[in-house]
Amino acid sequence: MTKFRVLVVDDEPLARAAVAGIVKADPDVDALGECGDGLAAREAIERDRPDIVFLDIEMPGLDGLRLADGLPPG
Repeated sequence: MTKFRVLVVDDEPLARAAVAGIVKADPDVDALGECGDGLAAREAIERDRPDIVFLDIEMPGLDGLRLADGLPPG
């Protein structure tokens, strides 16, 4: 079985750590990493091509909705 490749994005360290902890505990998941802002997340998404991104909506600078809107389909 192929593992889901997952990236966690949140500007709040405690929230990011909580979600990352859940993700890392799942044997069907390959945790690619964590990002604390939208710009770092865009770079990680383009570089690592995750299957799933847990993406915070309200972040300073590039928020989650603008980030998601700017990603290519597929």
